[in-house]
Amino acid sequence: SEAGMLSEVGYEIKEKQFIVFQGWAPHPMNTMYDFKYLTGGDKFFGPNFGAATVTTQVRKGFLQECPNVAQFLKNLAFDIDLENVGMGYLINDGMKPEEAALK
Repeated sequence: SEAGMLSEVGYEIKEKQFIVFQGWAPHPMNTMYDFKYLTGGDKFFGPNFGAATVTTQVRKGFLQECPNVAQFLKNLAFDIDLENVGMGYLINDGMKPEEAALK
């Protein structure tokens, strides 16, 4: 399980032991632990550590009808660090999404 794996990771790091585990991003583990991702997994995970592209879709004509929203969406950008921290607020700190968004 994810919880069991991360419990073991935390224990081994605290004991200053080496450990290899399946990590991914975005996830709060990236802000909780100081670790390095191994390279060479492109055949299994895909290029760039299996990164995905997320796009925003709106109906035809919406951006012309709502130029303020259009500008907001144009400026909206997420990065892995922001997502790692935001997920930590929800998963580790138990915040509601509305609270986490204000952080």
